[in-house]
Amino acid sequence: MYYNKCTNVKALALSKSEWSNALEELAEIEVEPLSGLSAHQGELLSSSRIVERASRSAIYRRAWGLKRGETREARTIEELQNLPMISSADYKEAFERFEIEDIVLNDRTVSWHSTSGSSGTPKWFPYTLEDISEARAQLLRLYNVIGVQEGDIVLQFSSAAPMISDALPYWMIDVMRDAGISIQCVIVSIYLMQFAMPFAIKIQPTMLTGLPSMLMLLAEHLPETSQERTAERFREHPTPRNLLYAALTRIKRVRPKHLLRRLRVGVFGGDLLDPYRPYIEEEYDMEAFDIYSLTESSVFACECEAHDGMHLWIDRQIAEIIPDSELEKESADPGYTPRTLLLQEAPRDTEGELVLTNFRDALPLIRYRTGDLIKVKDTGRCSCSRTHPKVKILGRLDDLINLGGLRFSEAQLNRAMRRIKKHGRVKAWRAVLSRVGYKPKIKLEIKAPTSSEGALVEEIHQKILVDIPLLGAALKVGLIHPLEIEFTDELEEVLTRGGKARRVFYEESFITGGVS
Repeated sequence: MYYNKCTNVKALALSKSEWSNALEELAEIEVEPLSGLSAHQGELLSSSRIVERASRSAIYRRAWGLKRGETREARTIEELQNLPMISSADYKEAFERFEIEDIVLNDRTVSWHSTSGSSGTPKWFPYTLEDISEARAQLLRLYNVIGVQEGDIVLQFSSAAPMISDALPYWMIDVMRDAGISIQCVIVSIYLMQFAMPFAIKIQPTMLTGLPSMLMLLAEHLPETSQERTAERFREHPTPRNLLYAALTRIKRVRPKHLLRRLRVGVFGGDLLDPYRPYIEEEYDMEAFDIYSLTESSVFACECEAHDGMHLWIDRQIAEIIPDSELEKESADPGYTPRTLLLQEAPRDTEGELVLTNFRDALPLIRYRTGDLIKVKDTGRCSCSRTHPKVKILGRLDDLINLGGLRFSEAQLNRAMRRIKKHGRVKAWRAVLSRVGYKPKIKLEIKAPTSSEGALVEEIHQKILVDIPLLGAALKVGLIHPLEIEFTDELEEVLTRGGKARRVFYEESFITGGVS
């Protein structure tokens, strides 16, 4: 199979005709009936002996109750579903207890990439050349769906290393070159977006990628930057034309679409796109596509032109969902093992936690609970003719608060609340997350007897900004609305599915976008 060739470490040696055949095969896989895709999963599970290989890792020996040297096997999907699931906590605990050599399956690791560590200790994931080749092939697939064209200029705003988003643009350049598609990439740290804008305006990109929240922040500040640039140009070259430009930027609000006139497509990940979509498409005048990926995995999910959910590619991974009803049983009885459904067999509108099995070389994920809550949009053939199930990301199951470019945990917020002592003590609190337009807003409802609410509000602000400096930075630059603090005499206790006190609540507007 040509597709297998292009995910091999020797893919650089493929001829243009072989790459062309690989692209044709990708197109065929996109529209293959579900029965065929399920067969692909079974064949990959059996031929890779991935469960047997994973038994050598301390993570799975511990999770599956194996002694060193013992192995488990799963050659069918049914056998796979009999294995215990693992979670992010299992992964972290293994790295605390065991040496890396006892966790990673081989000595071929060439790079490590990290999660943000917003909910505590960051998780580090190894990549071999084979893992990178798989990621490159999936990037080719992603951009084939979105419609990268010969000669495209891609402006990519990415996080800094060691985040995986720092490496992806370079892998994309490699795979596009190997496939014979000539593109240019302008790769910019999200912390240098305004710095890069003069050059972006000069080169006129046709595609843009990044966090939706950051792109809207850029759109908000662009008028100020544009006024400064035109005024500076007039000071340096006081011509009538430059005077006209300087005057116009003060009369008319400059939008990104006025400056980046060739933009055609935007690709967005790392945050919910839906609340931002209408604003991004209006400000940038481009078609916006939502994608989903994990540092832990090399396989993506991607919107098609229908923009009604993301196709999660199931020929290169096995996806399951723990339905809400099973999560409720687990919440009521922590010893209960929730049952799963294969994603392609789940009824439409099923909601629950996404569970993934992949086939990575350095360290595969076997029945990994992602902590991401999804909704099954459809498992039938899409209007775009693709057959891979469509899902919508709803949010997180754990206490991670994701505001796009800003992520922090409930535990960090709780620590700040416990440290408040001078003007009163916080007996109970909860955070209600919503949106005004596309921009997130946090309202803190607090039960705290005090003689001076004003002084206590100031103390709360100070403690939060010290304990969560990223939140302070986000408030300063206007990434989120100012904190709203509301005092109350009573707060009803609500428990999470795991039996812990639930302190973070989401209004519908946070998922769908609010009224401006």
